[in-house]
Amino acid sequence: MQTSNYNILLYIFVGIVVSLSIYLSRLSGEGDSNFFNGGKSSMWIVLVLSMIAGSLVQFWILLVPILSLSRSAILVILSLFVSIMLPVMVIKNRQNIVSQFMNVVPAKLKSILFVVVIIFFVIIQPFALLYLGEKIIAQLMGGSYHFLLVFLISAAGLSTVIGGRKVVVYANAMFGVAVIASTFAVIYLGGSFSAPMMFLQMLFAEGAQYFQRHNVFETNWIFGFIGFSVITWWMWWIDNGAFHLQGKQSDRQHSSAAMFASFPLIVIALVILPAQSGGGTALLNEPASAMVLANNELLVFFFIFGVVAVMFSAFSLSFHSVAAITANQIFHGNIQQNVEEKHILIARLVIVLSALLTILYIPFAQYFGPVTLLLYVQYLACFAASMVGAFTVFVLRRNFSTNGLTAGVLGGMSAGAVIVLLTYSGTEMLTPLLKTPYGAATGIFFFSMLCSVGGSVMTEWKVAKSSAAV
Repeated sequence: MQTSNYNILLYIFVGIVVSLSIYLSRLSGEGDSNFFNGGKSSMWIVLVLSMIAGSLVQFWILLVPILSLSRSAILVILSLFVSIMLPVMVIKNRQNIVSQFMNVVPAKLKSILFVVVIIFFVIIQPFALLYLGEKIIAQLMGGSYHFLLVFLISAAGLSTVIGGRKVVVYANAMFGVAVIASTFAVIYLGGSFSAPMMFLQMLFAEGAQYFQRHNVFETNWIFGFIGFSVITWWMWWIDNGAFHLQGKQSDRQHSSAAMFASFPLIVIALVILPAQSGGGTALLNEPASAMVLANNELLVFFFIFGVVAVMFSAFSLSFHSVAAITANQIFHGNIQQNVEEKHILIARLVIVLSALLTILYIPFAQYFGPVTLLLYVQYLACFAASMVGAFTVFVLRRNFSTNGLTAGVLGGMSAGAVIVLLTYSGTEMLTPLLKTPYGAATGIFFFSMLCSVGGSVMTEWKVAKSSAAV
């Protein structure tokens, strides 16, 4: 399907949003001093729209492994409640707790985590985003998708270089409005509430079939629920905040934004993951109705309109995250107290380099294919589950030591590496549960907690023994 009659509108729209977001960030009069944290608090609705646009692509990818589960929509809803709403209601001073947790991380472990996070933001995530972007746009727009992707990456990088976090928030908020508007347009033109989801089923088909062929679909509801909750907790509270370098928004605003932004994801789950009594195979076959919709040029344009919005948002958020984390690592956290010109210069260089690398990845994205989605989920299962496990012990246990945190994170990551190696070696040593992404995440999460408790207890025992000797 070709949408050449409307292509120019996509470029004009992106140009207008970028220009307007830069203007609004400059209008605030805060300058570059808030390049990393976004400056003064934005309205909660701006934060909600920004989070929706920036997180939708990640949410799509994370849904793929649980398509085979019966009542997967219920699983997603409960997981979002546990990972988003429960911390808001149970944990007080959430931002302070995360900051305290990161302050406990020793320097050597921070260096290891820095390498792990950079690999994710610079290699794993760009390939997954490019695969999805090329898959959708190439299928619906024909041969024009390469230039559109280059344009989106360049525009996202340029706007982030100019304005930092503030521009990212404003731009993603406007793209969030675009996503909502395009969704209603597709529903109206398609004559069905499920019309947007029919397009998304085309997106899911190949990735879902790849997971199924390699026997990595989730096979257990409980393990899928725990693993998905752990990963979504990471996505909302850590990844979205880039280790809390990105926002000075008040705790109440950030928490409210997270809860409200979760509602559209619940709606998506209710529509795209209906209760499936046949083992969840409904979405594995591309529906003929989606092909009928794809013949409507105007309807396809509005769907691509929404895809462009979320792809831009994901790229810009990713570029800023890697820049903020890199600058913080190089300058040993000094940017959290006082932002200097050299900090911003390094961050801008990192953004430019990240954008250029992402553009260079374009020819290879389709070559690797849906394996990039599998690597995306597996990488998060190994890394994020380890961090969340250690953080959980940090919150629940009063006598938490640096050694306990190190043992938890490194223990969980080591267990994840072993699981991945055994999975791809073809060995029968692993149970079917550990071979699945969220089953592995569940095992890593609990093993990380066990290592954290063990490391803390050992530290207490050594301290008590030393005191007794004295």
